[in-house]
Amino acid sequence: AERNRARLYFETAANILVVIDSDRKVQMINRAGADALGLPASDIVHRDWCDSFVPTSHRATVAHDIGEWLEDRGKASGGIEYPLVRSDGEQRLAP
Repeated sequence: AERNRARLYFETAANILVVIDSDRKVQMINRAGADALGLPASDIVHRDWCDSFVPTSHRATVAHDIGEWLEDRGKASGGIEYPLVRSDGEQRLAP
């Protein structure tokens, strides 16, 4: 029951939620994230987050920040904010 409730919260959150592994591969993304990127979740999962969805000008910084966040096991407060590259090539800040 708890797992189903957590999954429901994950899927229905208004903010982009993405689970990224230590190789920066997307393991899960919620509906808001898939909509923001203009792709179905099935086309996002298993792709390198930075190489696929972060503008070139931000990749090194974002990769570093993700590594730091993963090393800290998410104890740092707040999230990481940066522009995303949509499937149509448009860059925009996450909603």
